[in-house]
Amino acid sequence: MNVKELFSLKDKVVLVSGGAGNYGKCIVEGLAEADATVIIASRNIATAQQVADDFRSNNLDVYAMQLDQGDHNSVLQLKQQIKQSFGNLHVFVNNAVSRPMKGYDAPIEQFAESMQVNATGMMDILREMADLIVESGGGSIINIGSMMGMFGPDLSNYEGTDMGNPSPDYFFHNAGLINLTKYMAQILAGKNCSC
Repeated sequence: MNVKELFSLKDKVVLVSGGAGNYGKCIVEGLAEADATVIIASRNIATAQQVADDFRSNNLDVYAMQLDQGDHNSVLQLKQQIKQSFGNLHVFVNNAVSRPMKGYDAPIEQFAESMQVNATGMMDILREMADLIVESGGGSIINIGSMMGMFGPDLSNYEGTDMGNPSPDYFFHNAGLINLTKYMAQILAGKNCSC
């Protein structure tokens, strides 16, 4: 058996939220090169479609679908579209993030907006896609977080960048995602779905 066979995702359907972003595109490319059928989910369908078209021009099996993670109906529509188009979902790479808060002193309404997408929306899409994976016979959920969720801010990481001071919501969500992953692993235990 060669390496490509060992890591083959042939006949597997994979969803990558935030798959049109810089980090997401790398994830999508690797999964598609391993022969997965990859769905990019993004708020901006035009950008996602362009990314998918670029990959498809290189004979990679990539599709675009719209997702507003802060909108429950959008999450349900994505789930239904995946079922209608592909029948199954085997892997969900949970990579989407919204960054409406612009630093510590930002209006508190920006923190609330971030919570809607990155906390409530995160739980919503995790639950819906986990259900679809279980219905499909099982698979995996991969949550993309940050070491900042474990260790807190290292402000020297931001020196010399145009990112300014880091927003507290980023650390709040990444720490929460780490523990939510542990929770989901327990909830999904015995359902042939790992998180």
